[in-house]
Amino acid sequence: MIREIEIFAKSLQSTNKNQNVDYSDIYNSFIESTKINISENESTSINIDLSLIIKRLNSIEHGQLLDNYHLFQLLCLLFKSIDNSSNTTFSEQLLDLYFKLVSESNDLITQSNNSQYKIQNLLDFIVDNIISLVFIHSTFIPKLIKFCQDSLLTLSVDIKYINAQVQQQQPNTNTPSTTSNTNNNNNVYLHLIFSLLNRLFKYNQNDQKSIAEYRESNELYSILMDILKNANSTESRQSIITKSPLGYLVSVSDQYREGVKSVALELANCDASVINSDLKNDGFKILSSFFNHLSMTLIGDLNFWVLLTGAFNDQDQLIRKRCNYLLKKIIKLCIDMEDGSSTLETVQWTVYFRWCKPHSKHYQKLWNLFFLINEALEDFAAHIVMPVWKEMENMLVSLDTEKSIPFHWKWVDILFVKGFSHQNTAVIKGLVLETLNSKVCQQHLPMSFIGTTLTPCLNNSFLYKGITEQPVFTSTLMFYQNFFEKLEGVDKKVMFLQSIFQSIADYTSNMYRFLFVNLLKIVQVLVQESNKEEVVYPVLNNDMIQNALTVLLETTITRYHSTLKATCYKYLITSLPYLMDYGNLSFQNISMILNSFPLTFHHKYNALFSKWISNTNRNLNRIHNSDQWIFNQLRQYLSDQQSNLKSIDSIDKDQIISMKTSSMKVSKLIIYMEDNDFKTLTTEIIQQSINPNSTYINSNILLLSGILMNISTNQKSKLLTDQLFNFSKPFLDLLKLSLDLNLKDLTVLLEFEENLYLIMSGLLKNLTVDKDQLKSYFKLIIDRLQQLKDGKEYTENQLTSQIYKVVLVQRVHGLFRDRVNLMNLFTAQEMEMVIDYLLSIDIKKPVNSDMSDQEIVFAKNQWGHINSYYLKIKAMTLRNIFTTLIQNNHVTGLSMKSREYIEILKEYVGSSNIFCSLPLIHCLSLLLPMGVITKDRVVDKDLFEQILSYCWNSVLDSNSTHFYGTFVNFAFNVEIMSVVPPENEYDHHAILKFYIKELLKKNESVPGLSNLMYAKLIRSWKSSPEICDWYMEEIVQALIYGPLRKEHVIEVNIDDFYEPNVSLPQTVFQNNDVYDTIQDDEEFGFGTIPFAETYGRALAVQFISDIGPLNQFKEFLYRLVVRILNETFVMDKHQQRKNEYIIGTQTHRIKIRLWQALCVLSNFILEHDNIVEIGDLFVKAFYMFNLPSVRRFINIFIINIMRVNNSIIVSHLVPLLDDIDLRGDILTSSVMVAGYLIYKETISKEVFTGLFTRILTLCASGHIVVKAVACSMVSNLLTTDIPQKRLDPALFEYLKNLDYFFKNNTPTQKTLERQRLMLGFQSETDINSTDLTNLFYVLPKIDSLPITEVILPGVFEFIQKCKIQTFDQSTLKDQYMEIGKQILDKQPQYIKDMVESAEREQEEEAKKQEQMDQYISTAVQVPEITAGYQKKIQPWAEIESESKETYLAKKSRQSIIIVATFIDKIPNLAGLIRTSEIFNIEGIVVGDMSIYQDKIFQQITVSAERWLPVEEVTEQNLKEYLMSKKDEGYSLLGVEQTSTSVQLNQFQFPKKSVLLLGKEKEGIPTEYINLLDKCVEIPQLGVTRSLNVHVSGSITIWEYTKQNLNK
Repeated sequence: MIREIEIFAKSLQSTNKNQNVDYSDIYNSFIESTKINISENESTSINIDLSLIIKRLNSIEHGQLLDNYHLFQLLCLLFKSIDNSSNTTFSEQLLDLYFKLVSESNDLITQSNNSQYKIQNLLDFIVDNIISLVFIHSTFIPKLIKFCQDSLLTLSVDIKYINAQVQQQQPNTNTPSTTSNTNNNNNVYLHLIFSLLNRLFKYNQNDQKSIAEYRESNELYSILMDILKNANSTESRQSIITKSPLGYLVSVSDQYREGVKSVALELANCDASVINSDLKNDGFKILSSFFNHLSMTLIGDLNFWVLLTGAFNDQDQLIRKRCNYLLKKIIKLCIDMEDGSSTLETVQWTVYFRWCKPHSKHYQKLWNLFFLINEALEDFAAHIVMPVWKEMENMLVSLDTEKSIPFHWKWVDILFVKGFSHQNTAVIKGLVLETLNSKVCQQHLPMSFIGTTLTPCLNNSFLYKGITEQPVFTSTLMFYQNFFEKLEGVDKKVMFLQSIFQSIADYTSNMYRFLFVNLLKIVQVLVQESNKEEVVYPVLNNDMIQNALTVLLETTITRYHSTLKATCYKYLITSLPYLMDYGNLSFQNISMILNSFPLTFHHKYNALFSKWISNTNRNLNRIHNSDQWIFNQLRQYLSDQQSNLKSIDSIDKDQIISMKTSSMKVSKLIIYMEDNDFKTLTTEIIQQSINPNSTYINSNILLLSGILMNISTNQKSKLLTDQLFNFSKPFLDLLKLSLDLNLKDLTVLLEFEENLYLIMSGLLKNLTVDKDQLKSYFKLIIDRLQQLKDGKEYTENQLTSQIYKVVLVQRVHGLFRDRVNLMNLFTAQEMEMVIDYLLSIDIKKPVNSDMSDQEIVFAKNQWGHINSYYLKIKAMTLRNIFTTLIQNNHVTGLSMKSREYIEILKEYVGSSNIFCSLPLIHCLSLLLPMGVITKDRVVDKDLFEQILSYCWNSVLDSNSTHFYGTFVNFAFNVEIMSVVPPENEYDHHAILKFYIKELLKKNESVPGLSNLMYAKLIRSWKSSPEICDWYMEEIVQALIYGPLRKEHVIEVNIDDFYEPNVSLPQTVFQNNDVYDTIQDDEEFGFGTIPFAETYGRALAVQFISDIGPLNQFKEFLYRLVVRILNETFVMDKHQQRKNEYIIGTQTHRIKIRLWQALCVLSNFILEHDNIVEIGDLFVKAFYMFNLPSVRRFINIFIINIMRVNNSIIVSHLVPLLDDIDLRGDILTSSVMVAGYLIYKETISKEVFTGLFTRILTLCASGHIVVKAVACSMVSNLLTTDIPQKRLDPALFEYLKNLDYFFKNNTPTQKTLERQRLMLGFQSETDINSTDLTNLFYVLPKIDSLPITEVILPGVFEFIQKCKIQTFDQSTLKDQYMEIGKQILDKQPQYIKDMVESAEREQEEEAKKQEQMDQYISTAVQVPEITAGYQKKIQPWAEIESESKETYLAKKSRQSIIIVATFIDKIPNLAGLIRTSEIFNIEGIVVGDMSIYQDKIFQQITVSAERWLPVEEVTEQNLKEYLMSKKDEGYSLLGVEQTSTSVQLNQFQFPKKSVLLLGKEKEGIPTEYINLLDKCVEIPQLGVTRSLNVHVSGSITIWEYTKQNLNK
């Protein structure tokens, strides 16, 4: 019999390889038939067969199981059919074999490769047989229990071992795959054991106590919990949760319930990383799966509620759903328990959740609102979310009105956090504005909400872009203001203001700059409102100053560019008097706050600081019951410093830096004291500054240097004149003496010397020094420099000698640091001598062999700083001397040596860093024209290119706006740019053009850079007409430059670019100051540049307006017009009508700007000899496809050209009017141009008559727009006396009758009235004027162009009036707004009305976009979760962002696929895709995916293709695709009229359907109809026997949808 089975199994193995065939019936039939044959022939041999079966089974090696797949199962079934309770021995042998195979299931799965399904089937078969054996032989039950227990123990050990392996291999990303395979195999093993246990536990024999005992044993529970806690794959945990006996254990024991709950909370509370996400999910699954058993223990567990509230907004959607499920189950349980009130009373409620029967309805209402809002927020669409969000106000009101009924705020905060972090940014914008503008939110939200929820949301940068930018600013201010006003009592308001400052400090590293500025503005507004009542809020105590204000001043603000810095500093200093906690304010913090503001701000807002110090002093005097508290503190500080003198040799670098920092802080405070107190303190400091014992650091020297450098008013300086003059004599003696001071710590020496040169500079600035004594000291310095130049070292110690050079340069810098009085103190020859000395002396790091060990360490750590510092102060000294000589026309010596100096400075720049390179570039900028321009007026291009290259690399390394601005000022030197190069030669202009391109690239991240560059370039272009042709491309670029991109806008973080402050050089080794003095900033800085690119365009437009009347630019302007016209043609070269651009796109904006520029230029080429060429070009422009807003500017250009050139009218315009086949838009423009021209007195009577008669003829045109425009032109002309003067009397008589009709026919009158308004016929003012205000403000407003195309009135006038080279942002804005207001006031009323109307329309459109959808206005009355809302279809193109893949992956779809391969007309295909997305079908098939790029397609689909799975299948591959879908279980259907087609209303769609649509005319080809399962046809009641394919498809999709909805 075994032999027969082997033969049969072999035949099965070779003939049938179908994976899905169930062989059980075949096996059983074969065995039964075989047994019958055997029993008939050899009835006594059946008992022997059992041993043979066992032997044969054991002979099958595990590696050959797949090859003996059928044999193994047949033998086992044969044994099973013969086995009985008496065959214990053989049965036990077989059971052992089964156990062995189960234990080795890991290896079996691993070896099975692509046949794992067979092994899995085999293992399941083995499990069935094990249970059968056990049930036949009940004595095997203990053995099975032991096997299962041992297996679980083995698995537990394996899992722990794998975990240890993973932890060791975690750094290596290549290793997890090995453990992953082991995990999967263990999962199979675990699954088999659980299957055995579950089958075993269902054995209900009363005498099997061993099963019952094991099922409820602690032993089983412990091992299951151990595996659950340590399982390293979600599959293992899922097996334990769903397949193990754990559920039963939890149901029978409180101890087991607590254990499972503990493990579940531990898993669910793990970190939300990618690795731990499965753990967290499984933890929640345990809680959900066993909730019925865990419910009561969960309700009173605080850890559970903390976990649940934290996970409601988890990124994993499944976790969020399980949180919803658990909360709903708990609420339902509470409602069910209401019948037994004692049960509710015994529950240990937590702060997060409680329930009581008397308040049940209130709780149900609140929870219904919670779930309603929470579930709506899961939707992506704004039109679903926004209406439901209105219910948040009801929830807030309910919470506030029923304060006695506990409902934790955390649940409301969950909804706000979820809404503010929604996947759709459009929803976030809408919810934020809704919250900020809601009076209910302002009144009922708690203070904690502001800092923890609202501020992080407002920190999203996308809120401040697009249409929500201004509303968010305004609404935020109003929200904070109203919230502040509702707070009762000063204490609460103080807490609120402190929370704002703390938020700023907490988010200092990543706070969005505009939110930061807005918060500071909010603080200023709040405290200034209170200032009317003279209220002071003690917000900034010592702790807040240290923890928040210091961070704000010293970290956050310093990252911003100069405009934002100035704004922030001003908000702060104006707010400080009303925010100080004077009762808790230390002297150190006052000085710290003052020191945190940069030097420029102290100079600019000296009065504000003085006011704050005065106010502080007054309050502190009152609190401390003192007349002069700050003054006394300063006196005490001076006394302490004097009593704590330290020897120079006893202090180190850190100590002197600390002393200097402290002195600088105090010095600023001294300056703001009242005059008498200031004089008293400074006199004392001066008197004690010269200490006879020069071996001590005198802190008064440090203080005096800070005072002299910080004084910003002459009045303060005059108070010290006598004292300083008397002080200067001993001070110069000290300088001479200290020049030879030998210190052990060289850093201390350099730091102290810096303070000495600051004092020297201050004395010279105020001319409080004896000139003879100064000359003597200067001679000593020169002698020492000469010695160094001659090679004589200061000392044999190499390191000390190098530091001595630095000290000498510091001394020289002290003499030449301030430029105010240099020419009064030194001669030009002396300054030139100093230049030679400085450039001839360099420092060099000594070799290690020449230094001690201590010196080697010093040089290693500090030499880089020292070298940079040396180059910096040398460069600043040279910069001041160069500037003084040039300004006073002492340039002969400089000119002679300029090239030599440039070569040295160039090498300095090449070896410099950000710390010292800027003053070096300044030096080069001063010498550049003298050094690179030869006597023959030729630029040495090689030297010029090298210098620019060195400087550009330094700029790139700096990452600073100051460096970019400096490079612009340096590179585009007017004198160098004015040099005209020889023809056909690569010259310096080509080099400059390269850097123009590079700077324009950087403009995206350095705001306003292009505006500064164009300001510099325009100066050169104006002064040198002959170079303009070289920069034709750059001038065109300047006219169109700006934010043209609508899609794929590069997101730039301009916070990455910083602007160092202009402040005091406090230390040698911790100095980032760009400018040493305010003079340097004024001389070499470039002011505050406007960011908006419209300023740069305004500069370029004003440039062509200014040079237009100048005769020397006449030919250039003509070539510029031709160049711009050709640019418009290039844009249209490959453009066809179906690709016509839409408003606001890049093409549209560029065209607008080009034609605006042409309109300006048209005034200056009217009498050019080649005007006919222009005529040919604008006729060509007429034939291009353009939007009406572009055509308006084209018409203005042509009208302006033709008004003085009658010949062009006859040769170019009249033929257009005579062309009866002319395109409608061209003819309309031609009529408009002709209509405006007939008003011009400059055209002859003959030309007038020719134009008018043609316009009159076109009043009968069949083109409705042409007809309306022509009639409007005639009608308006009849309101003047022109026809009577210029037309024949007979024609004029006819026109009077026509005019009567126009005025008395109501429909015609209304039409013409509208047309007149559009054409600007409401005033004598010409709407076709080339006035800049009309071109760049009025017309863009009327045509509702994007805001980037509107240049505010007054900008041009301001530029022209001030002749500015650089801008100050605030001054510019204030002045041009005032000028603009005056200009607009002069505009005719109809222009004002048109602009206002356009602005209203834009505001309404912005409101629609902002809200995204207009949702129902009535509030939802029913608090039930099932409350219904009206839905409106969302325009998907407005949705801002969500990962398409993520959205499509989570979307549940209807199981119908539309095959549209045969459709080739874009409107049909686009409409079908839009319909398919609306009905959420599974997908659509198209023949060519390139249609996505078609503009018409995009306009029709409104982005529907983004949210619908689309697949490309060509006609060649269509049959294969259809057959593959049929194999997947889809029914193939076609929409076609055939002899067997079924009426659509009678057809029942299969759930999985593929719908094939035919070609537009031919329908579905015959060869494809034969492939279909069924054809359906749409009932038709009319005469026409065909429908558009898009309509047919849509109707069929709806029928399928309707059938599914009705199921």
